[in-house]
Amino acid sequence: MVLGFVGRRSPGLYLLLNVLVSLALPAAIMVLVQSHSFRQAINPLMQLTTITAIGAPYLLLCLFLFLLSMGAPMVLGMLLPALGVWLALPVLLLVLAYFSWVMAALMGYVMYQNHAALGIDLLPGGGEDAPATGPAALSPEKLAERQLDAEVGQMIADGDLQGALATAREAVRTQPEAVAVHRRYHKALLLSDQTATLADHGRRMIALLLARGDRAEALRAWSACRARAPDFALEEAGHTLALAQAAWKGGDARTALELLKGFDKRYRGHASVPDAYELIVRVLVQGLGKPEPARAVLTALQQRYPDSPQTREAEWLLRAPG
Repeated sequence: MVLGFVGRRSPGLYLLLNVLVSLALPAAIMVLVQSHSFRQAINPLMQLTTITAIGAPYLLLCLFLFLLSMGAPMVLGMLLPALGVWLALPVLLLVLAYFSWVMAALMGYVMYQNHAALGIDLLPGGGEDAPATGPAALSPEKLAERQLDAEVGQMIADGDLQGALATAREAVRTQPEAVAVHRRYHKALLLSDQTATLADHGRRMIALLLARGDRAEALRAWSACRARAPDFALEEAGHTLALAQAAWKGGDARTALELLKGFDKRYRGHASVPDAYELIVRVLVQGLGKPEPARAVLTALQQRYPDSPQTREAEWLLRAPG
């Protein structure tokens, strides 16, 4: 609709916007597949994050998608004149479905190739550690990990959730620095009613993920814990701020604001409070378009930290037009 509106007024601008939309569409679909959120899919920041995570191959993907989109009309142009009226519609739907499936498979393969950069968890045995000629090609550690995944999964499938939790918990006890065992235990806890245990383990898992620089998975773990325990909060101010920054960078302003809610009271006197104040102002102004609540935060920032760089930045964000 926007392109049509622009095209009636400026053909040159229409061409430019059409190219940009065409380049952004595959990224929007990838975001939609991962987040199941239309709001995130149309967020330019989320699209840009996906594009930069994939890098130069993204342009090659767009080229192949363009060629495939041109292929469907060409095939239809060859087939439809030779078909009767009754066959035209089924063939039309079949050709369009086929080319759409190929395009979707191509985007899915690119997501698989860049799963680490996109924060996508593969199923057990997926990725570069998948065996080329059978289980014997795996290292003993990977083989043991796969066997434990299968054991826990079978227990859950058989309805023995307590046994699965006990097995996954023991693995965490013996391998406290292994992300995979924490991930397994976290998923099992999400199926249980042990909300307090989920929250306690969630804090440990998030701290481990942040220490390894995996902010995307840490943010997903926080969201999962928060959904089960509305009062879920992290003990470390730096961890909370890191997650808020990751949410803001990913274009999720509301989650960033939720993380920072009550930050100054929860971490009273912490050195990162000015950074949290400044980020709240940024989220309110640039992310949610709510300058009035941001002014109240700026006032508190000016009163408590009048000479800080964060105060200057917040004042710049709320500067009067002109």
